[in-house]
Amino acid sequence: MRHGRPFDSWKKLDKIQRSKILLDIADVIDKNKEHLAKVESLDNGKPIRETMNIDVPFAADHFRYFCGSYPYGGGFRQLL
Repeated sequence: MRHGRPFDSWKKLDKIQRSKILLDIADVIDKNKEHLAKVESLDNGKPIRETMNIDVPFAADHFRYFCGSYPYGGGFRQLL
């Protein structure tokens, strides 16, 4: 596979489609928080409380940020 092909299909999506994909990824991360935290702890040796409360939630938040929506005070989302 050529390196440009995945980007070619991504760039053809409009911003709403791209945002939905990024939000879906964030939701999957949230739904699998415990499993991802355990795997991350095994991989890098961090305490589970750190991966569960910081690393994994921040990963989901990053996807929300880059789609234009992020958690903002009291659990509400504000569009950028």
